[in-house]
Amino acid sequence: MAKGMMIIDGQRVSFDGEKNVLSVIRKAGIEMPTFCYYSDLSVYGACRMCVVENEETGKIDASCSMEPRNGMRIRTNSARLLKHRRMILELLLASHNCNCTTCEKSGHCHLQTLAQQFGVRRIRFEDTRERYEIDNTSPAVLRDPNKCILCGDCVRVCEEMQGMGILNFAYRGSSAQVMPAFDRKMAQTKCVSCGQCAAVCPTGAITVKNQIGEAWRAIHDPKKRVVIQIAPAVRVAVGEAFGIPAGENVLDKLVTALKLMGVDEVYDTTFGADFTTIAESEEFLERLKNGGPFPMFTSCCPAWSVMAKKGMEAKEIVDRIESLKPYVRASFVVDTLKYLHRGGRCSATSALVGSVFKIKPRIYVENGKMDAGKKYRGKIEKVILQYVHEMEQDLKTAKRDRVFITQTGCSTEVVKSVKDYLKNLNYFKEIIITNAGGVISSHCGPGTLGVLFIAGGTKFGPYDKQFDTNKNGIMEDDERTEEAAYIRHMVEQENIENSQEDDSDDEYERQYDN
Repeated sequence: MAKGMMIIDGQRVSFDGEKNVLSVIRKAGIEMPTFCYYSDLSVYGACRMCVVENEETGKIDASCSMEPRNGMRIRTNSARLLKHRRMILELLLASHNCNCTTCEKSGHCHLQTLAQQFGVRRIRFEDTRERYEIDNTSPAVLRDPNKCILCGDCVRVCEEMQGMGILNFAYRGSSAQVMPAFDRKMAQTKCVSCGQCAAVCPTGAITVKNQIGEAWRAIHDPKKRVVIQIAPAVRVAVGEAFGIPAGENVLDKLVTALKLMGVDEVYDTTFGADFTTIAESEEFLERLKNGGPFPMFTSCCPAWSVMAKKGMEAKEIVDRIESLKPYVRASFVVDTLKYLHRGGRCSATSALVGSVFKIKPRIYVENGKMDAGKKYRGKIEKVILQYVHEMEQDLKTAKRDRVFITQTGCSTEVVKSVKDYLKNLNYFKEIIITNAGGVISSHCGPGTLGVLFIAGGTKFGPYDKQFDTNKNGIMEDDERTEEAAYIRHMVEQENIENSQEDDSDDEYERQYDN
């Protein structure tokens, strides 16, 4: 990482490891407008709002894509730059559906805020863009292409953080749009309704679907009994919207407010996890049908749906899952506490202390419960290797079938070093690398890496003998677990059951071929 001194607006500003000039500018306390820059995502450099003027060359460059250099002299707020930024804002507004008074994002729109800040009071250019249909098919988000400014934030967060890749750019030039593949509706995609695209969208192009009207109608309907169930994260996160300090548990206030509104019953439950299970079960079955990609990591086990489909009784399903829980070894090292705080998993104070002291906590799962373990300090690359080394004794007593490395946005070098270490143990038959799913990505953020395995001594009950003579060689020896055999058996069953069904992707491809 580069070190040195820059001159920014006549002030000497030191830098040590900052990845771009924009970070150094903000370090100096200078506010710099952006649309397409998020420190957690890759640099895109499309909006050009963060441009600076190089005093040595006179050139204007985007600070988000510039590496800091010792002795560099730049200006961030010259008359030339002001004119440049106002022109960008005016052009964006000219191709933007400016129904601001009725827009869901009004008052929180970044484009609106910057237009006011830079004094854009009139638009000299005519809006010649075609008006597109609003996509209201998703149960979670509403997509209005007419308000899109092509910043690409939703594209990158969906691909890089969530690993889904639902949205991308289509067409070129003035016809460019952000949309799902083949211009599908959101409901026709594999969108998991995580809401990250709406969280990063600077305008009202993607917003969380507003159901306030439906809620009030239900509350005022004398024939309906309205029951509210609160997910754990909500009781912490909702307070920030009302000016309550971040991280404070406002469950009592929330319950009181809901009762005053007319809600009949309020429960503090983890009911939302059940919905997650349904969505993830659907994804799991789809992967089984298509033969992968595997493995799939979730915070809610979809195994119950597979076993229910086989005709197992509820008690038997519970017993099976409970018998496996003590043997699951899953842990992660988290690079930052920021995302755990956003999800209500840690307090604002803990997140602040963690950021200042560069604390990297180890999150582990024990008997089906997630908790924090050892706290590391330092750069994430060294911390991850230390974390894996400390697991060696447990790894050498695990089931030998396979071990999983799952990660969110870790560098290729770090992932390879972990794989090489596990390979050098000469113990596991298979080492599988995967991107973590949407749940882990949302709560833990980028830079998270975990190692997952099944502890030795695992007993899986009556299924062990069922598969030991499988013609496909599923049970190669006594150490092959029933779970692996069961999953592969389900792959075969799903393929048989769905052999006559039309695949939606193939249907779309046939339409375009014709």
